[in-house]
Amino acid sequence: MLPAAFIRELDVQLFAAGAIDRRRELHAAAGARLTLRIELLRVPLAIVYQVARRVRDDDALTQLIGLAFDL
Repeated sequence: MLPAAFIRELDVQLFAAGAIDRRRELHAAAGARLTLRIELLRVPLAIVYQVARRVRDDDALTQLIGLAFDL
């Protein structure tokens, strides 16, 4: 009755980036990304959730949710 679904892989990635501009001001961000690779009805899919925090400029919290075909 229910469609076949298989969890293939779960990836967790941590990242950080920084830069100095021409006025010698420091910009930095850090975050994490979670990728769930599944197979639904024999179609490989990747579901992505990413969150990042700007730690120098405005302390903004940005989020990304994505769905893509996986190879």
